[in-house]
Amino acid sequence: MLSVSLFLCGLLGWGCGRRRAPPGSPVERFQPASQTTAINGTRDEVFRTAARFTLLFTADVSGETEPCGCAVEPLGGLARQAAVVARARAQASQASAVLYLDAGNLFGPVPDSDSAPSSPARSLSRRLTRQRAQTVASATVHMGLAGFLPGPGDWSLEPRIFRDLLEHEGLMAVASNVSGQGPGPGSSSSWKPDLLLTAGTIRVGVLGLVQPRPRDLMQLKRGNLTFDPPERVANERVASLRARGAAVVIALVDVGKLPATRAFLRGVHGVDFAIAAGTGTRLDPPEQVGDTVLLAAMPLGREMGWVDLEVGAPGEPFADRRSRERLAARLSDHEKQQRDLEAEPVGAEGRQVNHHRAALARIVAEERAALSRRAEPHANTFDAKLIALDPSWADEPFVADLVARLSAATSANHPSRRAQTMSSPVPAPGPK
Repeated sequence: MLSVSLFLCGLLGWGCGRRRAPPGSPVERFQPASQTTAINGTRDEVFRTAARFTLLFTADVSGETEPCGCAVEPLGGLARQAAVVARARAQASQASAVLYLDAGNLFGPVPDSDSAPSSPARSLSRRLTRQRAQTVASATVHMGLAGFLPGPGDWSLEPRIFRDLLEHEGLMAVASNVSGQGPGPGSSSSWKPDLLLTAGTIRVGVLGLVQPRPRDLMQLKRGNLTFDPPERVANERVASLRARGAAVVIALVDVGKLPATRAFLRGVHGVDFAIAAGTGTRLDPPEQVGDTVLLAAMPLGREMGWVDLEVGAPGEPFADRRSRERLAARLSDHEKQQRDLEAEPVGAEGRQVNHHRAALARIVAEERAALSRRAEPHANTFDAKLIALDPSWADEPFVADLVARLSAATSANHPSRRAQTMSSPVPAPGPK
């Protein structure tokens, strides 16, 4: 007879001077949306004519520029990240149909965080800190980074360095609940409360929301930055983006670990996708929180998120194109367990086995009904995956040259730093 413990494992543990971008560059192609085009017609017509674009995302890069140098599989590196972006643009019908965003802590690790992964970018000299930040900025601008949320790891930069990066490197910061007063990065013309961009033919609204911790307040004060609670401004900012013509709204969020991020998003309405930093985990597949799809990738630049979207009915929820496939596999697994359990004699544990049979029958019935519902066509769909930046990605030459120059400068000033950089471990995914 099947043991009860094995049955429960199978049932419950399944899947146990601003520098201008050159004309035609990715940066220049992302221009603010200037008009709204109505999408009319029946649902079937909309579905057949859905517009498409690709969303690429990172978070918690923490100033890392090179692969981790791990013995088994060295992951990461800006040059590999640039190779992913280049492939996405080559595969798209037009290069501007690829939108690249970062959810924060781009330039450095979160300071004084016991839970932050070890990072060789944490203790650099002032000059090398600036060089590293400039390398990250130049590389991401070359990739066409459309916007990033300044997080605690970015606030830890000297205010003057941070402002210079915004003003001279061509970066665009989006922070809906953090603003600047007086000199500092927040007063830069490249610091916006939200962005309205055009990806292909689709108007995309982007907002950035961060919840500073008590120990971050000194960094904010040093940069002449003030903040409002993110929950106070989120819904108003989303409504503004929708009123200005955003067909898709994406939130860049850094509001705590995964439970806090979930709780926050339940109180925000009208966000289609949320890219999370600071959660301490990766989400594969993405997680549905109400009508919002929550996305998170491995930190330290080890992974890059890739989401292909089809938009036919702006404002309607998005359906995961792979969810039906995953549900069908789960249903098949449970149906096999059900057949195996029914074939076994009841024996002395009859009451308990019958209880498990009934519980499994309910689960199978629910999954069959859910599978039937997911057979219906959706006007808005997405397909998300996390791309491991492993050695199969050949370095993109321009960014590889930037990183090599930084590495040479680092080795010349800190001979031991190179060894430390090449031995940093790959962080394990955190618990949900």
